[in-house]
Amino acid sequence: MSKQYENLSESLSNLPFKERSVKGGLFNSKYLRNNLFLTYSYFSTLANGLLDVLPHFVRNVFFKLFLGRLGKDCLIDYKVYMRYFKRISIGSNSAINRGCEFYPSHHLKKNIIIGNNVVISPNVKFFAASQDYKESNMPDIGEDIIVEDNCYICAGSILLQGVKIGQNSVVGAGSVVTRSIPPNSVAVGVPCRVIKTRKTT
Repeated sequence: MSKQYENLSESLSNLPFKERSVKGGLFNSKYLRNNLFLTYSYFSTLANGLLDVLPHFVRNVFFKLFLGRLGKDCLIDYKVYMRYFKRISIGSNSAINRGCEFYPSHHLKKNIIIGNNVVISPNVKFFAASQDYKESNMPDIGEDIIVEDNCYICAGSILLQGVKIGQNSVVGAGSVVTRSIPPNSVAVGVPCRVIKTRKTT
C-alpha cells in the first residue's frame, strides 16, 4: 500500500464513525449514486433474465410498455440485453438478433435509436456513453447512437457513442464504428471505413 493510502487509512481510523463514514464513503454522494446504480443494475439484470424465459407474446407486451418506442412487426430474439429500456427506440419491421447489447445513458439522457427495416445480427453492441480520458477524473460523456432506415449491421460489430449509420448502409462483421457512416455505404474494419457504395434495387 502506498504512503498516501496508509496516511488516509490512519486518519480515518481516528475519526468518529459518522465522520469516518462521510469521508470514507458511506454517506458520500458518489457512494450513494453508485449504490443507486447498482440497485437499478440488479433489477435490470433480473428483468432481462426474466425476459429470456417468457413466451414471445408476453415479451412483446413488455417491450411495448417499457421501450422508448417499438414499431410494428419487430423481432427481438432471446438473450438480448438492454439497459435503460426507455432510452431505446426500435422502428417497424426491424430485427434484433441473439446476444445484442444496448447501453444508452440515463443521467446523460443519451439514446439508442434504431430505424425501420433494420437488421442487427447477433452479438452487436451499442455503447452510447464512455469516459473522457483527457480529464484525470475521467467524467462520463455520451452521445446518441442512430441507425437509420434499411440498414444492416453485421455480427459482432461495436457502435460507439455519437455515431449515425446513414440509411441503406451496411456495416461489416466485427467492425468498430467510431465515426458516422454516410447513407448508401458499405463500411468495414477497425476502425470502420467506407469501402464502397451500396447499390439497392
